[in-house]
Amino acid sequence: MYAHLEERFGLDRGTGRDRLLDVVRGALEPPEFRSNLFVHLETDLLRWRKDAGERRGATELAEMAFPPPVIALLTATVIAAQEMDESATGAKYVSSTNYYEHLLPVLRLGSGDKQKLRRDFTVTETFWESFSWWLDEMDGRYGLPSARATSGQRYVGLPVSQALVRAADRRALRRMFHQFGFAPRSSVSPSEMGEVVAEWVHSPGSGASKELSGKWSAAEARRRIVDVAISELEGWDGSVESVEREAPGTPRGLHRERVMLGILVRGRADDQEIADLGFMVRRDPDPGTWSLRHSGGQEPVHPRPVSTSTSFVAGYELGVRPSELLDKEIALTHEDGRELVRSPRRIVVLVEDEAAGTFVEVRRAVSGARHRILVSPETPDELVDRLRDLLRRTAFSGRRDVEVHGLPADWLVVDGFVPGSVPEGYQVEDELSPLVASVSTQFHVRGGIRIPGRVRRWHSDAVPEVVVTLGAESGTYDLRLTELRTGGAPVTLRAGITTPEVIALPDGVGDGDYRIELRASAGGDLMQSETLRLRSGRTRSVEGWRLRPSLGHDEEPLDATAARTLPEAALVRGALVDGEGRSRPVSGPPPAVDWASRHVRRSTETRTLLLPDPSTRSCLVSGHHRFHFPTFLDGQKRPTWQTGVCTECGAVRRSPTSHWMALKPEERAARLRAKGRAVPASAAEDTVDVATLPVVDLPEIEADDIPPVVVEDAIAHLHSGDVAMLLALSSQAPDLTEDHPQLLRDLSALGTVETSRDAFFRRDRWEAREASVSVLADGRPALTGAWDLESLDGAEAAAEELGGSVRLAATGMHLSVVDGVGAEAFLAHDALAGVTDAGRSYARLADVLPDLSEVARDLPRRDVTMVDGPWQMYRVDELAWIDVAGWEAPGLYRRHRGYRREYWYRGATDIGERTAAPADVDLGKHLAALGVRTPLLGYEPRSRTLTVPLGARLPELYERTAVLCAGCVPTPDRSAFSLTYHGVPEDIAATLHARITS
Repeated sequence: MYAHLEERFGLDRGTGRDRLLDVVRGALEPPEFRSNLFVHLETDLLRWRKDAGERRGATELAEMAFPPPVIALLTATVIAAQEMDESATGAKYVSSTNYYEHLLPVLRLGSGDKQKLRRDFTVTETFWESFSWWLDEMDGRYGLPSARATSGQRYVGLPVSQALVRAADRRALRRMFHQFGFAPRSSVSPSEMGEVVAEWVHSPGSGASKELSGKWSAAEARRRIVDVAISELEGWDGSVESVEREAPGTPRGLHRERVMLGILVRGRADDQEIADLGFMVRRDPDPGTWSLRHSGGQEPVHPRPVSTSTSFVAGYELGVRPSELLDKEIALTHEDGRELVRSPRRIVVLVEDEAAGTFVEVRRAVSGARHRILVSPETPDELVDRLRDLLRRTAFSGRRDVEVHGLPADWLVVDGFVPGSVPEGYQVEDELSPLVASVSTQFHVRGGIRIPGRVRRWHSDAVPEVVVTLGAESGTYDLRLTELRTGGAPVTLRAGITTPEVIALPDGVGDGDYRIELRASAGGDLMQSETLRLRSGRTRSVEGWRLRPSLGHDEEPLDATAARTLPEAALVRGALVDGEGRSRPVSGPPPAVDWASRHVRRSTETRTLLLPDPSTRSCLVSGHHRFHFPTFLDGQKRPTWQTGVCTECGAVRRSPTSHWMALKPEERAARLRAKGRAVPASAAEDTVDVATLPVVDLPEIEADDIPPVVVEDAIAHLHSGDVAMLLALSSQAPDLTEDHPQLLRDLSALGTVETSRDAFFRRDRWEAREASVSVLADGRPALTGAWDLESLDGAEAAAEELGGSVRLAATGMHLSVVDGVGAEAFLAHDALAGVTDAGRSYARLADVLPDLSEVARDLPRRDVTMVDGPWQMYRVDELAWIDVAGWEAPGLYRRHRGYRREYWYRGATDIGERTAAPADVDLGKHLAALGVRTPLLGYEPRSRTLTVPLGARLPELYERTAVLCAGCVPTPDRSAFSLTYHGVPEDIAATLHARITS
């Protein structure tokens, strides 16, 4: 750091530290004054925070990247903590008195200023909170907040937490998270983390340094180390850093990074969930190439991002059946030599990743989180009965058996499992051990809408609930909520908690940061603390605005098929058209077409990959786990419980360290009687008949009902992002659409967002468009663009005042429409001030559409001399794909590569020049139809409906023209093999037909 300062500001070598501290000292109030030492910094910070909170425009939000004016001071406080740590012996370094002795010279203060420094230092807690807030608003661009202090010395604890644990030990902590089966980016209580660190820190091969092991012996240091570990876990992405040489005695596979199964929710149809089964890998900035081992060799795979930290590969995209993924071994090899393996299990536990809209396999259940359990048909009935009994006695209510389209029909699927504590004396089989969470007295925030990003945020109009679980420790607890911005008195959400509860947040909590605390009712000891961040469209994501691509369409023919970055003016942005169009062709609409009669059902060759059988060492084959439990160094106190890891499948099991306590109660009693000893009353009471254990009904956790307008508001808040971000957002509202990956296409067609394309014509990024009002073909106003809820409330109030109403979109496939009010009167209302009048967008779009032949001419070509198949070709006359030996004829071709199909269009000139143009399937089909002069377009004038075959939606702006006529995306009719655009006037149908066929 000092070297960077010296280079950045041209300082003499070795003077960086002193110059930094001189600057800090110059910002302090002289100690002889009565005012606070940090009063100038406090005033500057208040002004900075007020300005930051009022920023709304793009330029103002960009200025948010300037950090708060207290970072130099906070750095100085950490320097003092680090010097204290380096000079400490024994446990003295954890003393607050000792810390201030080191802070005085760092701040250039005398020993006589110590009491004033201690008194004034409390204000630095606000400085740390503001710094953490700024890191959160930057969405982790400069790192995630890690300063924590949950113990009594909260002011000193913040800088000490940054210096106490060195970088090498922080890396070792991440290996510990993997070893003990923690879920990435999860939140746990200090008591649970303390138990794990206590077990880990003294075990051989842990990787913990001697310094960290020594510090753990001091009570105050333990609390600090636990705080650091919790912060590291919240920012951990699941990676396991390799070491050149494992410690002696470390079992093979203990720290192996593994492939985890994943379920990606696609949507819902007829009350049945549609999902893809596949596997997850960690998302890398430079992903490189992964290969999947199968019976015929290696198959390259290219995982698609589904969140900021994980990527996903669906089995069907590789030709791997879901049953193969569950029953066989999954082995991935990276080009850098890494290997990830998953061994099959009869019982699979997956935890919900709300930020990605997925369920991810875990090696042990997460306390308070929602899970999904998959049970193999090969599981014995007795074990299934024990599983159901375990759930009945330990899980929160609300779970149910479900059928999921995309999973094997013979596998049992239990959804909504939220683990509670296991009754004392209840014996759990090895195969059920992943269902047993390490439940302590803590809380878990779940539900609502998680806003995608590196930092945990929720939507303030779809807030989460708080699940409180209680461990073995008895007591009464209070749950409190404090708004951090105002710093007011905490609000008690629930007092006197003695049993597990599901607690709703109070009505009226709005955008802002809140602290949730669980404290003991008697004495107020803090059990757990977590920051709850609520956001909505009323505030803007700084990162979304910073990374906005300024997408739009201009006059180039290709712009009609994809948006691109246009920092200045654009011809089309969303539903807004700014410019004059060309004259409309004089021709009639296309005739009606019976697409079902033209469609020929054909079967194409489907390649199926067979995964390798599990090895003979697999737990599924051998019939037992190989649990490795830690040993402990001589003289070290053994914890009561220890965590074992199966070195084959990675399952995690918690067991008592004492062999005597590991015996079943009846076995302990029998051994005592065999030795002629009396059985203590406590042992007799421990003898438990499972059937006599009481069943305690835990509270029910229900699935959230998320309205589409809340999702649109979240889109307005985020403003821009990648495809994975929008998919993760929409997947949390299962009723939003039948196909969440298709939602991005629908939102583009409605003019809510613009989307850009990558080199293979795949949508890669999106940007929300400004709120506007368009006029539909029937004369009704429609709300186009991304409307935040505050603006939407104003529109509803205006419509009601004018004698009309706003019919809100029921799904993500419709616009909200104003009934009973004309567009001119509606826009003239004061509540609509600042909203753009888009006019009859559909007509203005029709005027600027290019001929499709111009698009075909301008598509970027690639040399395909070395591109090989196997190929399938689209037959326009049969509306079907057929297998072909080569691609030496004009038309649309596809081949399977990576995680999705590639589509290539070849015109007549491409054949001779050995070139082809990447395209998407819809554009490619219409280009192929243009080549054989058989348009894929039909029109029925009486119903004013425009139809295309299934799987052949109109290209980008052509489709937006048709969609904005009635404000709804096309509806499929599988029996007619068609997609129908509704409410399309005859002249618009004629224009579309002329452009598509020219």
